[in-house]
Amino acid sequence: MGTAKHDTPIAVAVITAAATLVAAYWQFVWKPKNDSIEQNLEYVGRIVDESGKDAVASAKVSLELPNARPIAYTDSEGVFKFTMPMTPKSVINAKVRVEASGYRQYDRLIVLTTTHTTLQEIHLQPTAPATRSLPLRSHPRNPEPTLSQDVQLALANAQKFANTHYEDFRQACREYTVAYERLTKYQRDRLDTDELNSARTACDAGDFRLATALFTEGFRPLMAGH
Repeated sequence: MGTAKHDTPIAVAVITAAATLVAAYWQFVWKPKNDSIEQNLEYVGRIVDESGKDAVASAKVSLELPNARPIAYTDSEGVFKFTMPMTPKSVINAKVRVEASGYRQYDRLIVLTTTHTTLQEIHLQPTAPATRSLPLRSHPRNPEPTLSQDVQLALANAQKFANTHYEDFRQACREYTVAYERLTKYQRDRLDTDELNSARTACDAGDFRLATALFTEGFRPLMAGH
């Protein structure tokens, strides 16, 4: 019985020593050796449109690495894959670039490790639609409006009464007023509004000579072509 009691501490010490040796071997021999072993890991990502509903097929995806630039293309589901040689401790900073027809170029920095091989889904923004310049159309110039016969008659009478032979300025003012009232809006817009307003003021004040002179100047743009 005494011998068994003495053997127990010895067995515990042996087991402890063995465990220590195993741990030391794993930490200083096996682990460093295996940490340097490369293995090919597959990294998978997906490209979709801005809404996230539609996959973007045939997009060019490139990784900018320190010593390489692998390129992949998305399939019909928008999925792309890269196979990279990695060691258990590998941590690689890379820049991913996506180019697709009809979408803006996409650039982003990513970190590649052995624990995360599924890349974050990438959403592309559509390019602005090209604005098409339309040919300028030449618009035909509006024909000069023809004065109606009654307007022409009123203007002729006004000029007649303003003539020194008749010198009936009161009647000349009346004829000018009739002519103005029978003009179209387009024709009125061509007249000198200030002259006509001053002519009406002079007419109301009884100064028919002045009013006739102002009416004549105000109507000159229309009378020049007739």
